[in-house]
Amino acid sequence: MFSIRKSTFSMGTIVTITLVHEDIGYAKRIIDEAFSELKRIERIMSIYDEESEVNKLNKEGFLEHASDELIYILKEAIRISKLTRGVYDVTILPLIEYIVRKRGELDEEELERILELVDYSLIEISGK
Repeated sequence: MFSIRKSTFSMGTIVTITLVHEDIGYAKRIIDEAFSELKRIERIMSIYDEESEVNKLNKEGFLEHASDELIYILKEAIRISKLTRGVYDVTILPLIEYIVRKRGELDEEELERILELVDYSLIEISGK
């Protein structure tokens, strides 16, 4: 048995895959396929990739020709937000970024402005 381990940086963190298999070539191929899939998902979903669909959506406020996967994920996020009565809110990124940037020293007026951006019910999905 061979143990193969490979790491990469993806979506703001280090991802490591370890695979134990009797065929080292097979194990390497499977790990490479897994990392290829991770890169594909990152091109859609990453907030760290300037060219990802999610990043473009966050910056522009809309996205033409969204992938089926992103549409599915957004619909699921809205469904979960409704189920949790907003405890989970997929639109929370502006608030998180603000709090991190301010390091806890929040300005009430600015906070109110940021909070206006956080509301899953404002997401509109049209088309598909």
